Amino acid sequence: MLVNVTELLVRHAMSEMEWRRRLPCDCEQCRDDVMALALNQLSPRYVSTDRGEAYVKAQYMNSQLQMDIVRELAVSLQRVANNPRHTGS
Repeated sequence: MLVNVTELLVRHAMSEMEWRRRLPCDCEQCRDDVMALALNQLSPRYVSTDRGEAYVKAQYMNSQLQMDIVRELAVSLQRVANNPRHTGS
């Protein structure tokens, strides 16, 4: 199975850091928009084995990668908060 580990790391950071609380709306559309915007600014890290996934997740200990993810989530969250695309509350 092919997996983008960057997506897993961003999902984890989003839930761990409680980014969703900072959104004025916690609808699926807003959450997906934040994820998509952030992921489009980060390099994908595709793996096809559990061993590869473990290696990339270990790279998350790198403070630069952590800061890149935090930065992109913050920028994306602000963009979505300022211009939500959802149709209802």
